[in-house]
Amino acid sequence: MGHVARPRGLVVVSILKRRSRALLKSNAVIAKHTLRANPDISSALVIYDGECDFCKASLGWLQLKNPVKALPFQNAPLHELGLSYEECTKQVVVISHDIKYLGADAIALLLKIRGNKVLSATLSAAGPLGRFGYRWVAVHRNSLVIRLWTRVLQRKLSNAS
Repeated sequence: MGHVARPRGLVVVSILKRRSRALLKSNAVIAKHTLRANPDISSALVIYDGECDFCKASLGWLQLKNPVKALPFQNAPLHELGLSYEECTKQVVVISHDIKYLGADAIALLLKIRGNKVLSATLSAAGPLGRFGYRWVAVHRNSLVIRLWTRVLQRKLSNAS
């Protein structure tokens, strides 16, 4: 018969959904391969914000199970590590096997190393959504939610010692 016109909005939404699914799948495959290849803590170096209570509490929680080499970026030899000050003010960095992991990818690697494999895989599979969540936490470190979570982590640390 004839051509049936589709509303433009439906076509755009359909294309975006397909691209989002493809992007999520490709990110999950890349993260899964990378995390599987590098689960060794002995070569990992964590560069974090030494002035952030949430960052310090999270690192302490990680170290309850696995001691990890960590430096606050304020005292780290950033240039020697191939990092910039701007990069480190925005996100945690993990360097492992000469590969640099930033933000949510760094957290996923650290969770995997700690033994939280399901949480690590979930964060990796979430792709852009996981990175958005990481950026939200990083920007809202002083929000009530993050301050409460920091206290929970600090209590776990004090109970463990």
